[in-house]
Amino acid sequence: MSGHDHKGGGMPAGGGHGGGKWGHTGLNRLFSSEFGTQISWLAPLAFAGIVISLLVIGRAVRTDVRRACVIAFGGWLTVTWLVFSFMAGIFHQYYTVALAPALAALVAIGAFSLWIARDKLWARIVTPILIVFTAFWDFSLAGRSQWLPWLKWAILIIGLMGALGFALAGLLRIRQLALVALIVSVIGLMAGPAAWTLYTVSQGHMGSIVLAGPGLTSRSIGGGSGGMPGGAPGGGRHGGGQAGGMAPGNMQQGIPGGDGGPMGSYQMGQDPTDQLGQPSKQGQIARW
Repeated sequence: MSGHDHKGGGMPAGGGHGGGKWGHTGLNRLFSSEFGTQISWLAPLAFAGIVISLLVIGRAVRTDVRRACVIAFGGWLTVTWLVFSFMAGIFHQYYTVALAPALAALVAIGAFSLWIARDKLWARIVTPILIVFTAFWDFSLAGRSQWLPWLKWAILIIGLMGALGFALAGLLRIRQLALVALIVSVIGLMAGPAAWTLYTVSQGHMGSIVLAGPGLTSRSIGGGSGGMPGGAPGGGRHGGGQAGGMAPGNMQQGIPGGDGGPMGSYQMGQDPTDQLGQPSKQGQIARW
């Protein structure tokens, strides 16, 4: 992926522990700034699901499908997460979509494993703790944006209600209450990702850098000018207010989202020529 780096002029190769246009590298990279709201809503549940599922499966037969799924998706999630966390060079937020299938699978497998083990003491303790932790994390992510300011409180309150339901169900051994708590917890923990998804599909996009969800407040984004990783204009908004894209004015730069790079000085539809009156090589590229 770092093969997109430009040699010489243009964008610097970013990364490193000191940060750059593409954020700081390290284990917390995908939890910070706009990376967090792109992919990490259910990450705590997914990583916990690996350990929980292996504990529940135990010493199953070698050909057990559940264990094979945990190993396959767990390896996918862990390796890809580490690569994205430490890779240098150009790294855009939309790369994190590669983690989505593994995250979804491991959340589902982990939740199913906890439901199977719901009569065991450790499962009755771990389940509400995981829900509370994830609810607070989703509360933090939703709070990075000024869009729907009530959403973060709804996530937190519903999540805590689900955790309390599981705690009471485990204490009183009421299976129907556990089922209600499961439904409430799913609603609370899925509210953030669902809201970000609905916002994204309801907005028009242009340019090559597509981000999910609304713009974040400048104080919640680190690095770059204008409060956005990579120095994009807009004071913490995606492309100057366009959700998940570049400002319409940047289409005047020759390429969507152009910033004055190799093709940035040409207008759309122009026929740039060199000093001899012949179409320049860059002009041919722009027309192409």
